[in-house]
Amino acid sequence: MKKTFGIVLFLLMAFALSACGIFGGEAEDSVDDLIETHDGGLKHLQPLSDSVEGSDDYSTSLSLNLSFEDPMDPNNTQTLYLSYAESFSRSEAGIVTETKTILEIDDETFELHYLTVEDEDTITYYILADRLLDELQQDLDEEAMSGDIREIFAIDHDMMKLVIDKEMLDEYDDLVKSDMDDSLAPYGLDIEDIEAMLESMERFSKYASVGYYDDHEHLEADVEKIDETTVATIVTFTPEMLQAMANDLLEDLIDFMHEHEVEGAPQSKEDFEGYDEMMANIAEAGPYELRIHHAPSDLTWMSFEFDVASLLHDLAGDEASPIQAFDLSVFVSITSDIELPTPYTDANDILDEFIKLLMVQIAFDDILEQVNKLANEGVLDEGAYTLSQVKSEAENRFRHFFIPPIFAKNTSSVTVGTDAVSADLYYIDDTPVFNDTLTHAELDALLNTESIDRTLLLDIISLIDEDSYDYKYFLIVFMEEIETSMP
Repeated sequence: MKKTFGIVLFLLMAFALSACGIFGGEAEDSVDDLIETHDGGLKHLQPLSDSVEGSDDYSTSLSLNLSFEDPMDPNNTQTLYLSYAESFSRSEAGIVTETKTILEIDDETFELHYLTVEDEDTITYYILADRLLDELQQDLDEEAMSGDIREIFAIDHDMMKLVIDKEMLDEYDDLVKSDMDDSLAPYGLDIEDIEAMLESMERFSKYASVGYYDDHEHLEADVEKIDETTVATIVTFTPEMLQAMANDLLEDLIDFMHEHEVEGAPQSKEDFEGYDEMMANIAEAGPYELRIHHAPSDLTWMSFEFDVASLLHDLAGDEASPIQAFDLSVFVSITSDIELPTPYTDANDILDEFIKLLMVQIAFDDILEQVNKLANEGVLDEGAYTLSQVKSEAENRFRHFFIPPIFAKNTSSVTVGTDAVSADLYYIDDTPVFNDTLTHAELDALLNTESIDRTLLLDIISLIDEDSYDYKYFLIVFMEEIETSMP
């Protein structure tokens, strides 16, 4: 049943996506002319095609209303509302993209606002200050950061603007690919294999093309006059059409699996586990209607509506579906109204300070503190060790020692003395992280305080060697923070 639901929902949503790309061309004369000349297909939608791709602006909004039984109390109904809006604009400033998401679950509301500007050399992120600071503070010592974090980092506005060079993002991509190669190696794969698979998935793009559905022998489409300017196209997905579409999808999937030598790939669609049951379930499902509204004389907008609840009830079969209502509507327009936020605080210098503070904390928590503990436990004798040697000694005594990936394992070293533990740390390119040798006692006194103020922050980050400092080593950590902190 899950396979049936997944394939049917994929096909219906693919058609919805195809409808989002039907702008462009010349307008029809009138609603009456369109209805009079309609031939039962979708060719009347073709004048809308290509416009989004060629337009400098567009916006899409999606709303979803869901009502369902409370799994803990069948007599109680829970509600969920999702609103998603995306706008795109190409201007002298670059390519501006904005998304706004609102999620309401009963009486709770969650909001997410994401805005970027991309030009030839950079990508600019507009970030909510409080959200970013909350995310980053989780990486820092909570007790030490108990002061006013806005005062500590001199943040004056609710909005922050971060500009990142694309060259830096390319280095981030290289780091991610290298890490993925290591993860994929046990499976006999590398990143190039994955990229080839993604490229060959182009075969599935036809399911988001109006042409695929218009040419379909089982297509049922009708038109209905809403008013003098608006017409509704009602596309009916019959069981026969859904079965034929599912077979097409399975055949493309088989070709994909054989092209990439997937072990155990079926030879035909009939060889898929549960194929007969799936076809039988689809035969009993539907029909389902998708309503597309547009104005023949104004090819700048369209909308579509679909009652997902009917689909879910049918696919539930003999099992009672907890879904009481599930309405989906989408509105697409070749316009956008994006305003860049003002005022804002420049986030680049602030993130530098965050990164430097985090770097000092990592050096203390993951290196000096752990080495000090191993020395006190008698795992390490007095003497000098590379980080690789510390790890080996620890593992020989069934202890764990983690080496942060930003530090060179064989160049970085620690020294265990009679009364002190110290470290000389280097980046993975063998340049120094700090100006001088760090001691456990020195960092303990700086970091383990009741609170931190701006003066102490500047003292801590002054330990970093500015000549070799480069925050590319922290891109993997901080890109995650940035992406969850959009306004």
